[in-house]
Amino acid sequence: MDNISNIMAAIVAILKNNGLTELSLGDYAEQDDPTFIIWFDNDGTPYDDPAIKVIVENSEISVELEARDFSNNVTLQAYEIDRLEWWQGLHTGVLGILEKDGKRRCPVCGKPLRARQKYCSETCRKFAMPQPTPQEIAELANKRIQKLIARIAQGNRKLRAELIEKYIVKL
Repeated sequence: MDNISNIMAAIVAILKNNGLTELSLGDYAEQDDPTFIIWFDNDGTPYDDPAIKVIVENSEISVELEARDFSNNVTLQAYEIDRLEWWQGLHTGVLGILEKDGKRRCPVCGKPLRARQKYCSETCRKFAMPQPTPQEIAELANKRIQKLIARIAQGNRKLRAELIEKYIVKL
């Protein structure tokens, strides 16, 4: 998953599929790779604190941080967390906690996996696949257009050249 929206959707699905509305990530000092998130107080002062809990309510995510400079924790809403690597860390942390029961889980929906599966279904596999780049999309479109041009031109080189000039995307 290569964008924040997909990771957020996966976290919501993982918690829902495991009957949870919140999941404690545990003591950050005991985590393999805790996720630290930068947040700002009302005066605009930045703090870098570890995520300790993920909460899902009505398909909306919030994250509780251990505010180490204060005597209480801070809860951030999803829109306040704007870095892909923070979401990736939260996703990894959620799966890591759930997998402590010894079951490997689908990284998209959190359902237990069998044997050598990487995803529980084709839908989850497609969801997790990186999106094609604009370059890849243009290359695929050009291949399809060239096939159509060949069928239309039927050996007419002049027509083929005109159609290629007009319809092939320059990369």
